[in-house]
Amino acid sequence: MVTTEREYVRSLRYIIDHYFPEMERADLPQDLRGKRSVIFGNLEKLVDFHSQYFLKELESCCNHPLRVSHCFLRHNKQLELEDKMDLASYLLKPIQRMSKYALLLKDLIKEVSEAQEQELAYLRAAAEMVKFQLRHGNDLLAMDAIRDCD
Repeated sequence: MVTTEREYVRSLRYIIDHYFPEMERADLPQDLRGKRSVIFGNLEKLVDFHSQYFLKELESCCNHPLRVSHCFLRHNKQLELEDKMDLASYLLKPIQRMSKYALLLKDLIKEVSEAQEQELAYLRAAAEMVKFQLRHGNDLLAMDAIRDCD
């Protein structure tokens, strides 16, 4: 989970380093000028949250992997998906990341014995929270797809 979170943060930073400067070019089409926040939504907040908080907390769980559930449960609000993501190829990454979290938590749950009752309960709660956020994100995408339709 830590390795994939590091890669996710690198991907988000790549967008900022390579695509944000493109939005400042003099030959940028007029329709795109001043639209960075419309196109890239809350990307800077995502990078800040994942690099400054979430990744560090996941890294602190390396010696105690069952504590990873607390990272998810503590940051429920920050992990919610927002409705401002329009650039499909890159801005689907947060949604894809939530799917990856669901799979990683599911794998971790399989490794925990029933004797570790409290840890298992926390992991299941984290997995349910992530599943809820995935459904919420899919709902937002569906609503966006039907806007301006008869």
